[in-house]
Amino acid sequence: MGYHAAVIKVSGLFRTLPHRFWRELPDDGPADLRYVALMTAGDTLRQLMDSNDAAALLAIREIVASRPKAIKNVGNRGVAFIVDSLKTPEEVSRLRGLYGNRFFAIAVHGPRARRCKELASQIATSRHATQAGAWMAVAEELVYRDERGSDANYYGQNTAAAFPGADLVCESFSSDLDTTIDRFFRALFGDPYVTPTREELGMAYAYAASRRSAAMSRQVGAALMQSESGSLLSIGCNEVPAPGGGQYWPGPHDARDFVVGFDPSDSYKRTILANTIERLMDAGWKPPNWSKRSTSQSVARRRYVDQQVNELWQARSDSSATRLRHSLLVADIVDLNRTVHAEMAALIDCARRGVAVQGATLFSTTFPCHECARHLVAAGITDVYYLEPYAKSLVAEYFSDSIAIDAEPEETGSQDSNARIKVQFRSFSGVAPVLFHDLFRIEKRKQSSSGLRIDWNKEKAFPRRDIVPDPDRHAKSGKQEALAAALKEREEVKRFLTQFDQRLGELSGRILVRDAEEQVKEVFRQDAYTKGG
Repeated sequence: MGYHAAVIKVSGLFRTLPHRFWRELPDDGPADLRYVALMTAGDTLRQLMDSNDAAALLAIREIVASRPKAIKNVGNRGVAFIVDSLKTPEEVSRLRGLYGNRFFAIAVHGPRARRCKELASQIATSRHATQAGAWMAVAEELVYRDERGSDANYYGQNTAAAFPGADLVCESFSSDLDTTIDRFFRALFGDPYVTPTREELGMAYAYAASRRSAAMSRQVGAALMQSESGSLLSIGCNEVPAPGGGQYWPGPHDARDFVVGFDPSDSYKRTILANTIERLMDAGWKPPNWSKRSTSQSVARRRYVDQQVNELWQARSDSSATRLRHSLLVADIVDLNRTVHAEMAALIDCARRGVAVQGATLFSTTFPCHECARHLVAAGITDVYYLEPYAKSLVAEYFSDSIAIDAEPEETGSQDSNARIKVQFRSFSGVAPVLFHDLFRIEKRKQSSSGLRIDWNKEKAFPRRDIVPDPDRHAKSGKQEALAAALKEREEVKRFLTQFDQRLGELSGRILVRDAEEQVKEVFRQDAYTKGG
């Protein structure tokens, strides 16, 4: 479509930073050591800058520096900068906030088991080993750190949370990968005959339903569709049930959580934690900082327990106390709130109206919790598509007998010929719902005079101006907007470099340049690493 692609490898930009820690990052050798070193480099940069979008600012700096040469080399062709890759939701937000409608995020996923298997094979090959299976535990640790490194380190990678911010979601091992990407850009460049797939429409329904929710935790939407025809059966969101059926709407009788004033699930979790501490103290356990006070002093003890629990629940988001709270199993309890979950709301709506759901497909903006999953299985749902991961869900642990998650085609059936096929939970692929309405809104498909179809020419196509404004084709205000954007871009880079130099001067003594092997031993469980070695 006439554009030149300039690829910016973020991990490669780490080596341009003025410190040995980044300059001497390995670019060859054992794959596991190299990946750990690069992950640690990103974590350290984010920590140094006290900002989880620091790596995106490196990419912005490179775009500013390389744009003049790139434009000069391609002549009249446009330049598209491809940033490979983003690891935190803050990085996605930073680039979207700066570039607006000129920024598009593409997420690529694949079945977790296959990713781990291929990574283990890559590690074994890089170590001249023949047994890839011996490196599976190491591969799984690396994949987990990539997905949820922020669980252990506030400044760690968090691709699981960055994923839902994408405009296009692709399956990396799919034979349709090239077609999916080509189709997206055809629509973006004005091909009026690109229309939604059944999966894209289903997830758009679910996303629209989620906007109705006023839940104080998150907005989740679900949609049930007839699998063959794609007919919509029902929608649902996470919201408090209303007497007489359904869920509350705005009005004089509204009794949703925000009207009541608090989310009762948080209150009950705090109560459970406080009760557990008190009962342990009743049994003779003394907290390390309890001093010499007697545990029989009930008033002092209760005041102490309340203080500890309050500090844990009200800590800063980047504090060790918050990470501790998130690691507690009590934080993962999902059945203490008043809201009906989105998936259940969609099922109940069908039940109330007498609509059969046997063999239907469910679309959910978030991976279903284990509470909802068992009901989806019992209701006869055959396929579930989800957009956002949900770490609290225990579906994999509870229902491996009846649910397959992102399974390979050969794994979708049961080994037992007498058993029924498992319910398929699949990560959504396609145009994300945030872009659905704009991308598929077509104004003109035929010539007004003759009624003949309008032909779309790929070679002459430009990005749709209702999605990607073109300052050069607009009046003075458009060019002023472009100038303001360029100035903002340069200000971002200048601020980053100034802050980096300042922080590096303050903390350089605390940045340890360590052998990559030592980094690996710190990151991986010793038994997993020994097994691989």
